[in-house]
Amino acid sequence: MVFHGDLERSKPDKQGGTGFYLTIASGGAAGSILAGLISPMVFKTTFEFSIVVLAALYYVVATGPGFNSKRVLRVFVIAALVLAYASHETSLDGQTIARERSFYGTYAVRDVDGVRRLVAGTYVHGEQFLDEAKERIPIAYYHKETGVGMLFELIPVSRVALVGLGVGSLVEYGNASTQFDIFELDGAVVRLAREYFSVLSDTPSQKTYVIGDGRLGLQRSAGNYDLIVMDAFASGSIPTHLVTVEAIEEAFHKLAEQGAIAHHISNQNVDLLPVLSAIAAELNVAIRIHESISNDAMYMYPARWFVLTRSS
Repeated sequence: MVFHGDLERSKPDKQGGTGFYLTIASGGAAGSILAGLISPMVFKTTFEFSIVVLAALYYVVATGPGFNSKRVLRVFVIAALVLAYASHETSLDGQTIARERSFYGTYAVRDVDGVRRLVAGTYVHGEQFLDEAKERIPIAYYHKETGVGMLFELIPVSRVALVGLGVGSLVEYGNASTQFDIFELDGAVVRLAREYFSVLSDTPSQKTYVIGDGRLGLQRSAGNYDLIVMDAFASGSIPTHLVTVEAIEEAFHKLAEQGAIAHHISNQNVDLLPVLSAIAAELNVAIRIHESISNDAMYMYPARWFVLTRSS
């Protein structure tokens, strides 16, 4: 708002308006290109944010006639933002093993207290024990006491669609005859999961990877699935097109007669339960809601799973 105010005050008369607004538009386009295309290729983190904040701090200090109370407040606020961001980047738990950045986000692989963790921004997307004796045990939001873990025990599963990979924890539930079709939007997630976690390489099940939009990939896939897992809702950015009547109908078209669709709806920011419940009521399908409790010693986190089936 500070800089918007400065722009407003510097607005020229009508004769210079064209160049003024063209410059603003060009700056917006350049910023989008830098942030969306160039920065992911140059930086492993959102380092450009610190650069922009420091540039803003310099602008506040360097412009205008001398210091006054408002300017001091501006400098203090911007400096606090820089320090808070730097502190957040350096205070995250564990030893960082790898970093990756793509168009869709920033990722880090960290070893923390005996587990290896994939973090996207500030959200944990999956974990695996470092101890070889325990590394095949599903943990985090996918342990055996979660709704999705129980589904693998309750229904016959030979073909599974995973929309959202994480580190591939659910593949642990398969065997040599189980086919997993994995639909993951971001190829960086697949690279990190395959390189730094052993789940995908050590399990005997068959795996196919489809990089791109999971909804479209599911539509184009051949045959039906015994279980469709929608696990793309854990972060602060919700793909809302996956929680529509049309998307759920499309998923049912790819579901075997006795199959189930499991939505992982654990989220700190958005409550998807009312949305999915309303969709289920409109489609006249059966639902089950399962909330598991936590066991911190075993890295079993509380997880909410929403399951849809054709019949109860």
